[in-house]
Amino acid sequence: MKKLFFAVAACLMMTACNQPVQNNNVEPKDTFAVNSIMVDDSIQFPAEAVEEWMNDDMARYYAEVDAPVTENEVLRTSINKWIASQLNVNYDGDPQDVAAMVEYDRKDFLRLETGAPDTHLQHFIKMIDDNDRYVTYVRETWEYDGGAHGNTYVEGASFNKATGERFNYTMFTNPGALNEMVKNAVKEQYFDLLLEDTDVTFEDVLVLEEGAEFPLPESEPWIENDSIVFFYQDYEIAPHPLGLPECAIPAATLKAQLKENGKAFFE
Repeated sequence: MKKLFFAVAACLMMTACNQPVQNNNVEPKDTFAVNSIMVDDSIQFPAEAVEEWMNDDMARYYAEVDAPVTENEVLRTSINKWIASQLNVNYDGDPQDVAAMVEYDRKDFLRLETGAPDTHLQHFIKMIDDNDRYVTYVRETWEYDGGAHGNTYVEGASFNKATGERFNYTMFTNPGALNEMVKNAVKEQYFDLLLEDTDVTFEDVLVLEEGAEFPLPESEPWIENDSIVFFYQDYEIAPHPLGLPECAIPAATLKAQLKENGKAFFE
């Protein structure tokens, strides 16, 4: 389920000149571990760039990213490719160098030429579940570039340790058959609790077009503690004040609807 990440046990710190210090805590062969990379940086804009409505003259960047440590090249490559896509789609450097991915994103955001004061970008990309069948990462990004509030985006990804495949909707025999199950689960697990002791109903808060079928999340599901997580982004099915709706359905409930490559995550 949804995570908020504000600390890590071990990290690769960036020095004053923003060069990564490598962590040598690499686990033995045939195990999966992570090296956590943390970057905290900012730049100050000249006074003429600061508008009256802005809160300050700084742009701030923060990232915590778990780089996979494994001799399983297929798995490591799949995870690193996903991490790169979550940080900055324009990165075209070493696909195995997560520290370089973070550094590219930091430089891209903290530019006096193209950036802006009173802006913030925070990434947390953390490994949250690991067993002998799969490993799951969740990325939480918060960005503020003016306006009434910042924007949060959360996406998870589960990777088969044997094949490197990412768990996704195509692994279901009929993804369309999931809609009603997910609707009931997100109502019970999220909205019923949120709207408890109010006169507002689940149907009242949905921002769907009249007559539209209840949708699955646009982002792919992920696996956590052998449950399949379905996560909706801001405004996807409900207004911003109601947060980011989510639900988790036990894999045992959905296993019959999975193709063989989906079942492999649970066998």
